[in-house]
Amino acid sequence: MWKYLQLCQTLKALYYTQEEIITLLKKAGLEAGDFNLTGRGIVVWVGIITRLEQLDNIKQLVQAALEDFPKNPVLLATMADHPQANAGVYNGREIDWKDGPVSKKTLEKITGEKSTLLPVSFMEKGIIKARAVARIETSDSLGTGFLISKDNLFLTNNHVLHSREESGLSKVQFNYQKTNTGALAIFEEFEVDNTVFETSVADDWSIVKIKGNPAEKYGFLKLTETKTRKDDFVNIIQHPGGEDKKIGIYHNIVTYADDNIVQYLTDTMPGSSGAPVFDSDWNVVALHHSGGWIKEPGAPTEALRNEGINITKIIHQLTTLGFEL
Repeated sequence: MWKYLQLCQTLKALYYTQEEIITLLKKAGLEAGDFNLTGRGIVVWVGIITRLEQLDNIKQLVQAALEDFPKNPVLLATMADHPQANAGVYNGREIDWKDGPVSKKTLEKITGEKSTLLPVSFMEKGIIKARAVARIETSDSLGTGFLISKDNLFLTNNHVLHSREESGLSKVQFNYQKTNTGALAIFEEFEVDNTVFETSVADDWSIVKIKGNPAEKYGFLKLTETKTRKDDFVNIIQHPGGEDKKIGIYHNIVTYADDNIVQYLTDTMPGSSGAPVFDSDWNVVALHHSGGWIKEPGAPTEALRNEGINITKIIHQLTTLGFEL
């Protein structure tokens, strides 16, 4: 893997409009006209970083970005000549990791304190739930989202669908997954009806309506108020890196939960943003929105950590806005 790929993905998340990119280039003392700024976001950033790598000038840009995001671990690692090849998702916000470093006791829970035996019906239920999860293709990025009502309401992150205009240009693909032979299944693509659009920048969610009636065929995830606790297990159905649908499954343990957020250990990638986080009964407990390799408080090394918005908080906001769930 190219050592600067995760830097490109991180910069794309931090600076995803052309105006923001130009502002950063100017701050770094670089001429925007020296770079091709047309095309999908990740393509633009790969072009910029490839050119700067040839000029041995990447740090000049990264230093300017650090003025905006001084704690971003990918930027810091690049400045330290250790660019990360395994960074997770960055939506422009730093995770405030709660509860200190993950303890030995917590790791023991993952590796064997609790039984891993599950009924076969667990997988059957998961496969049914997975049908409502879809891949989102915007004008410059990829993400995940899911149907939440029979009326084809669809939930994802604000940083995936950040405006009504962006939503209208986006496509949603159901059944974008591999078959049991390893081949890509036949998927179905729908347009977004952006006459329905509400969003929260603070809590990083957006809701739209999907044209047609995909809920009739693929079902939807009924949202109910839940109480998530530390040491609960969670599972994430997602499109990591915009790839075919995957399940991040046991053992993914909750390390912190309050009324606003849920933090957990699991594998995600850019493209996982907007994925549903489930408990062991396949209830949605959070909307995944951020993660990556971060420095835990009191810990000497970086570790992969993730965070979602508590679904109960989102339910309250949606019902206040008049949505029937």
